[in-house]
Amino acid sequence: MLRRMCRLLGFDADAFVNADRKTILSQGDTVPTDATAGYAVGCIFQHRDGGEGTAIYINEGTEDSCDFNTIASLTAAQELGLNQILGTAAVITNATHVIEVASSDVATTGTVRSAEIVHTVGVADATTIREALYVSVASEYMTGDWTNAIVGRIDYGTAGNANGGMAAAVCGEMNMMATAQGGGTYYCFDAELNCPTGHTNADNAALPVAFLKYGLWGNATAMGSFEDGGYLWHSDGFTAGAGNILSANSQTMRVNIEGDDRYEVLSQIENGLGLGVIGTPMALTNATHAVSIFTNDVAETGTVRAAEITHTVGVTDLSTIREALYVNIDSAYTTGDWTNAIVGRINYTAPGKADGGMAAAICGEMSMPGAAQTGGAYYCIDAELECPASFTCAANAALPVAFMKFGVWGDATAVDSFEAGGYLFHIDGIADTANGLFDATDVDDPDFTHALKINIGGTDYFIGLSTNVAFNA
Repeated sequence: MLRRMCRLLGFDADAFVNADRKTILSQGDTVPTDATAGYAVGCIFQHRDGGEGTAIYINEGTEDSCDFNTIASLTAAQELGLNQILGTAAVITNATHVIEVASSDVATTGTVRSAEIVHTVGVADATTIREALYVSVASEYMTGDWTNAIVGRIDYGTAGNANGGMAAAVCGEMNMMATAQGGGTYYCFDAELNCPTGHTNADNAALPVAFLKYGLWGNATAMGSFEDGGYLWHSDGFTAGAGNILSANSQTMRVNIEGDDRYEVLSQIENGLGLGVIGTPMALTNATHAVSIFTNDVAETGTVRAAEITHTVGVTDLSTIREALYVNIDSAYTTGDWTNAIVGRINYTAPGKADGGMAAAICGEMSMPGAAQTGGAYYCIDAELECPASFTCAANAALPVAFMKFGVWGDATAVDSFEAGGYLFHIDGIADTANGLFDATDVDDPDFTHALKINIGGTDYFIGLSTNVAFNA
């Protein structure tokens, strides 16, 4: 009869038999008096006349001398076990833990773990979500200073150290399959942010929302030491090479954004962009670029620039050399057909054109001081040629050396058209001024109608010009 009743109630009949007629579940208006005999250890008593914190009791005494205590007075581990039986949630107050493991590690070899979860998959299933450990914080309330679903912490105190080993508060480690990757995506860390309906980001630097946070705290001197010698992150085990995650010369690292490969630039200088440095240059092979910028300009108004450098001088200093952009080619080898430190090129393809505007492959423009010139020399273009010791000019028209070259090339008919209607150079905005830069004069034999003023070695000279191509009166 007992077994039949237990089976109907879903109880373990053998457990009741083994209870040796001791009570394992009871209820009533009055909690059993301490030292009463007859209650099994762990007997649950439902207090019908109780309230919050006094509705459920458990016997922590013996079968001969009971000691019923409320769940609220249990340890966290006891409460967790009872909650598993009753299917209820543990109530956590300040400075309490549902699970607590305190271990004393005196091992000198091997791998030591305070807790271990080994989740072995025993079936192939493409639809199941698998998680060896799932930790969730659910809150309908405002949380405090720190709320973390998982915290990994190592406290070295004053004497501890990693002693040449590696220490990480949180470690994400994956052992890839010993065969070709057939499918799937793999990450050591996956950071996912759910933005539900109704959420609006504050868009405020004081209220950041991000996938990752780096924070430094502690003693000011110790923090300064870390900032002087530490790193934001450390990569190890990579081999620099063409097509690798870490590029040749270790100048970029490949990342993937929305399915497209992109490359993070790794500067070799502090507080600037250093792609190779003196003594450790970036090696360039055919058809490669240290810096590459491609833009698609669809603007119809304003000023549009693919790149801009603005160098603002903030101190008066007569000895400093200032250069907003410095481009230099060093070569101990014979160079090829064209070697140019800077190339400015505009490529008009039909039907592109300047359409009444101005186009210049290179523009040198200067805004003069808003006061009388008291010193200094000013040039829109400065062409300087250094002749080091032992250099000797070939003095050969076939091997010209000059401050400037003018060259025209392309389709023969188009070149003829330019030669017939073009100019060597064009001067605009300069008025006729006696003994000035441009001066209308009257010189015969040959006939010069105008002159341009130049300066050579501190002496003014004048280049004769004529409106008559034949140079005759």
